[in-house]
Amino acid sequence: MKLNKGTISLSLLLLLLSSDQLFAENQLNNSQGNNVQLSNEITETNAQVQQALMQGRPLPAYEQLLLAYRGNRYDNQTLFFLGITAKQLEKYDESEKYLRELMNKDPNAPRVKLELAEVVYRNGNSKEAKQLLLEVKAANPPERVGKNVDDFIAFIENGEPKAVNASISLGLLYDTNANQGPTTDTILLYGLPFTLSSDAKPAKDWATTFKADVNYTKALIGATYLQAELSVNAQNYFELNTFDYSSLAFSVGPSLRKKNWIFSAPYIFNILRFGHDQDYYYYINGLAPQFGYQISKNIMLSGSVTFASKNFLTDIGRNSEVFGVSPSVRYSLGKTSSLTLGGYSGRENADIETYSNDSWGINGVFYHSFSKHWSASISPSYLKTTYKGEEMLFGTNRKDEYISMNTALNYLIEPLAANLSLSYTWSKNTSMIDLYQYDRQQVMLSISKNF
Repeated sequence: MKLNKGTISLSLLLLLLSSDQLFAENQLNNSQGNNVQLSNEITETNAQVQQALMQGRPLPAYEQLLLAYRGNRYDNQTLFFLGITAKQLEKYDESEKYLRELMNKDPNAPRVKLELAEVVYRNGNSKEAKQLLLEVKAANPPERVGKNVDDFIAFIENGEPKAVNASISLGLLYDTNANQGPTTDTILLYGLPFTLSSDAKPAKDWATTFKADVNYTKALIGATYLQAELSVNAQNYFELNTFDYSSLAFSVGPSLRKKNWIFSAPYIFNILRFGHDQDYYYYINGLAPQFGYQISKNIMLSGSVTFASKNFLTDIGRNSEVFGVSPSVRYSLGKTSSLTLGGYSGRENADIETYSNDSWGINGVFYHSFSKHWSASISPSYLKTTYKGEEMLFGTNRKDEYISMNTALNYLIEPLAANLSLSYTWSKNTSMIDLYQYDRQQVMLSISKNF
């Protein structure tokens, strides 16, 4: 959850500039002790820094304080100013270091606790931030300070993610090529023409779709969390039941949230079933480390790496080791639009050479919100896959290029807090082998809801 900088800064400004700030300042001065006489140099430094802060110039103040700190020419007030200026310059790790040093000298200084609470919250540790605020509250602060502390605690509690989130989606799909039938009637086998049967040609059908997701998040220590997700996906055709499919995906692992970035390392498991004759078609299990970094207010960089094994129930020659890298960057175009560009590069090493392949691709998503209720998106993608070894049946290596374009129009049904979506997907697969060439169009109407 990203901190609303303006909200928190305003709360602390009220704390520090109100007439009740003497409550905090007196506590801070007491922590210094009366038996230590400040030198003229330190007193002058603190006065100059205070003047710079009042003029809104934290950078020169910070640089001056840092020189004093490194030269061991500072007192508690200097250290406090150093923590404040580092925070204003968004150097939150440094700010936390200086404020903790000051806290070690006097663990009961409320004003330091207030500043430290903001900094550790910005560094992703909402649990400690709340504890620090509760300690300030327990010290019986003036009424106005206590009210602002209560507001900050409420902000933290409202900003923390729910432990359990869920979503469900139901849809009706029309598919022009459910069996991915080839675009040609004749293919070459061992160099001779062979006419395909009607069963192999493209087949149209309607289908129902279902998807459900459950996410669980639990805070562990500091900025570390445990995350788990379970997802079920199914598609059932009215007539072509052989091409029905269902999948179950599960992931669990730790995540670390710090400042503007997040890192997670989940274990993943995915099992897929086609038709209804076998228990499953294949399953995948492995690791998929992921990261996200907020470069600026408008730019988010993210990516994932997958190390997994794919295991087939019957066609064990296709068992393989899978490696993939998926980077992406998201750019916010104001409050109503965003553009995401991504890529993929992967390798699959199978027991049988002709199933081994290298692939790479690019994809994008443009999203725009027209109003509170209406939004739309367009998502193009391209993937090229080069298989290894010559397929003896066709006398050539297989090379495929897959292109798709998805567009969606969404409407928020406000009374139900649900989203109605109409989508259209066009896809085309071209291949060195005619059997794998096909065109496909899908239109789907779906409704989804989050819980």
